[in-house]
Amino acid sequence: RKIFVGDLHGCFDELMFLLNRINHDPKRDELYFVGDLVVKGPKSNDCVDFVRSTNRTYSVMGNHDYELLRVGRATNLIPSDIKIPQFSFSQYAARDPLTMTNHIETAKSLSKQNVEYLASLPLHLSPHPKLRVVHAGIIPNIEMQKQRPWNLLNMRNIIERPTPKHGDLMINNQPATPRQSYEGTGYHDLGAPWVQLYSGPEHIFFGHDAKRNLQIATYATGLDTGACYGGSLTAAIIKCDENTDDIINSLNEEKYKTEDWEDQTMKYQSAGGIIYRLIQQKSSKVYIPMNKQEVTPKLQTNGNGNGNGH
Repeated sequence: RKIFVGDLHGCFDELMFLLNRINHDPKRDELYFVGDLVVKGPKSNDCVDFVRSTNRTYSVMGNHDYELLRVGRATNLIPSDIKIPQFSFSQYAARDPLTMTNHIETAKSLSKQNVEYLASLPLHLSPHPKLRVVHAGIIPNIEMQKQRPWNLLNMRNIIERPTPKHGDLMINNQPATPRQSYEGTGYHDLGAPWVQLYSGPEHIFFGHDAKRNLQIATYATGLDTGACYGGSLTAAIIKCDENTDDIINSLNEEKYKTEDWEDQTMKYQSAGGIIYRLIQQKSSKVYIPMNKQEVTPKLQTNGNGNGNGH
């Protein structure tokens, strides 16, 4: 199986409950995280420790993982011998590290090994030729190597030009115009969700957008359902043939036997035919209040038992 898990944010207990429910086994499973392993929840060090030390387990870097590294270096909490990523985000106003108390406290709690691991995380992963993992999003029709790091870590929407509501949006003291054919933005109310403009061919699992909660799009699935805000931790599971790396789809589904853990999941199918199942673990508590509290939607089915992809 290939298992994809939403933003952890230090919610280690919820992760353990969820993996136990699906009988996670590092000998048979590949486990992928969409980033933001740390900050907000209570057990960031445990989360990073688990991802770092568990066989066949991987993660991309999230914006809070990066911010922890940036803040930790600026406040001398991260030793100078640890190399941290240097991204050029000069067109965006970075927050003053001294005001980011949650990141500072979390940086203090991490072991040196775990800080080094966070610093080594990639911005995207390709678990299979038909699958991709990023933290936030991508600009469609641009190859991964040319995607801007800021977009991979932070974007939620795509704008083609400034809208009247944000007509005064400035970047480098210039009116905000697309840097390329599309421009990524973190605003929810500027442009459109990037998943609406993305048409494959890879199916992308991503996080970063707890306000929108579970997102089921034709070629993308958003797994951030606000675990740290009292929502749920969500995972997507794709069965695969261990010998050939063939993944379950609408054409070969019959050759895969049904397993007990599937009773707790809902079935979805991407536009490319890939079949995945979603499972949610309700959070134990609200670890940090959300600016605008959202309720995690329950998984819905249509009449034939398949998850509604719209």
